[in-house]
This record gives sequence, structure tokens and C-alpha cells, in this order.
Amino acid sequence: MKYFLLRSLPILFFFYGCTSKESNNSNPDSFRLSLSDAINLPSSELEIVDLIPLETNAQNLMGNDLRVRKSKNKIYVMDIAQRDGIHVFSDAGQFLKTVAVKGEGPNELKGLQDFQIDAEERLFVLATLGDRTTMYQVSEQGELQKLADAEYLASAFTLAENDEFYLYGSYNKPLVTHRLVRTNSSGKVLQSYFPNDYTNEMLPMTERNFYETAGGDLILAEIFNDTLYTIQNGQVKPILNLDMGHFQVPKEFWEMDLMQGYQLIQEQGFAVFKSAFSNSKKIIANVHFQGNEIGTQKKVYFYDRITGEFQGLDYPEQEAEIWNDPIGLEEDHVWFLTYHSFLKKSEKTILSPELRTKITEQEFDYPILIKAKRK
Repeated sequence: MKYFLLRSLPILFFFYGCTSKESNNSNPDSFRLSLSDAINLPSSELEIVDLIPLETNAQNLMGNDLRVRKSKNKIYVMDIAQRDGIHVFSDAGQFLKTVAVKGEGPNELKGLQDFQIDAEERLFVLATLGDRTTMYQVSEQGELQKLADAEYLASAFTLAENDEFYLYGSYNKPLVTHRLVRTNSSGKVLQSYFPNDYTNEMLPMTERNFYETAGGDLILAEIFNDTLYTIQNGQVKPILNLDMGHFQVPKEFWEMDLMQGYQLIQEQGFAVFKSAFSNSKKIIANVHFQGNEIGTQKKVYFYDRITGEFQGLDYPEQEAEIWNDPIGLEEDHVWFLTYHSFLKKSEKTILSPELRTKITEQEFDYPILIKAKRK
């Protein structure tokens, strides 16, 4: 049986369903919040303290759906629509090179799926083609070293302790029997989580599922699942359950024919996690809302783990594309991804004169990382 990952669909969250059933693990630190209880946090209360324009040229021209991971010394970016390589930038945004390029030649991949960076700045990539999943390490020179063929069909991965991996496979019967597994460095499955008990066969979207925070939690988020999980030392525990209100995916969805179920949630509207980051002070969740009447909307929520304050970021319409894509949490600061064309419209009102000097004209529209904190 051949396996095909869906590269793009006109509907963003289709074909990536995950049950809202809880994990069997208990966690005394987990809690429940409701979207209706979130109070507004005006974007005017956020201060942009730094920004990093990413140098863009014809060789690394990217779309507006990017997967970004930032280390101490470099920034790594993959264009989700193209998946044609990993673009590497300096910590100041200078374009350095593209590695793990998609192609048929030496040191090229036929199917790039995901990537990770460890504390030593080593780059790892996940390649899935047909019914095979392979993990590689990429050297500084861009050479691919094959680590393992996994005994699991994965659409996302992250690094675990002792050179192990966590792999996520979503719903793809009969090949994926559990949505999450832990493997050793050779790709052998050591532990399985979340049985694939969905009644219909389903092809997974290639979404990001693992969200890492330096010095914080490793978060697992599943689209169509209202619970976020932490992963540590082979233990997967719920950390937050978010009541989506009337945007909750109903239980009937999991019992209906796939097309009928999707029509149901489109008509009533639904909400899903797009990303989430956590440290000892904060949990940040990016929630996307979708439906026939509302189209697609995005909202960023902040939970203060010390005070219990729960807020939803509120911004003027012209600033929507600046604040709706958080990509990381760094102590008290949040990193957002935006683009020159969006930031240019509001730069005089939200940027200091010093930061405005960093916004330069380039031949192409280009991504910008912005670092913000509460005033």
C-alpha cells in the first residue's frame, strides 16, 4: 500500500483530525480554561523590542506559510507549501545557505517533511516518501547522514532524550495504529501513545505538532483536539484543556462519514490549535477559527501560570497579520512572524525610530521576526 501526504488543500484544517479524548496519563498540573473567560489584551500593551528581517532573494524566495525554528546562533525556515529545503540564516537575518534540498541528486531529499535543531546546533530532518520515513542529520557542509528508517509512518518529529525521537503520524489507517510513538536512534518503536481509533480511513495533513521552548516544555498539539500535552522522559501528560464553546468539534464528527462530518463542522464553525508554547511563566496558544459564516480567523491567547490571568490578544484590523503568528517563547518575550509588507503599514505607530531603520526595501517581500513583551 502506498502512502501519500497531502501537500495542500483549499481548506486549511481538513484531513488532519485528532480525537478530543483525553490521554490515559494523569497530570495534577493540568487545568481547563474557556475561551469565553479570556479578557482582551490590547496590542498597544505589547512593546516590540527587537526585530530580525530575513534576507530574501530569488534563491530563497518563500511564501506566507513558514515553519520557523530559532536557535542561539541561527534561524531555520521551511516553506510549508514548497518543502524544497531548509533555509538557514544568521541570528541577524543574513541568508547563509539552503540545505536538505528537495531533488534527485547527491545530498538531496525526495520528500522533506520536518526538521529539528538540538542544543548543539545540529540539524535533523525527517523525510517521508511513499510508505517510508527516514531521519537524517545534516552537516555544516550540507551533507546528509542517514540515521535510521523508522518503523513508523510519520508526518512530524522532534528530538527526545538519549538520541531518541518522538514521531507523529496522525490518522492513516491501516498503516498508523498509534498517532504518537517514541523510537530509539535506530528508528525502532519503543513506546506507543494515542491509539488510532477513528472509524474511517483518513490521510494526514503535514502540520507541525511539536513545539519546543528553550528551558520550557515540549508541547504536543493536535488539530481537532482541545487538549495540549507535555512530553518528558517518555511520559505524555495533559497540561491544558481549552473549552472552545460553540466552536467545539462535536462528538458526532468522529462517528460520521468523513465528508458528512466535515460538512457538519464547517456549517457550525470550529476552532483548533495551530501552535502552542510553554515555560514556567506562560502558556501561549494560537487558535484558528473556521466556518462557512466566519471564514478563517486567528486569535492568540496568553495564560499567566503565576497569576492565573487569561487573555486574548486584541489588535486593530490593520495589525492582524503582525500579531497572529507566534513562533516562539523566550523567557518573558514572545517571537512573532510577520512580513515586510504587513509591518510597513503600521511601523510608525508600533516601532521605535531605531527599529524602523532595520526595515529596508528589498526586491521581494520578506519575512520579519519580531520580539515583543508586555509594557
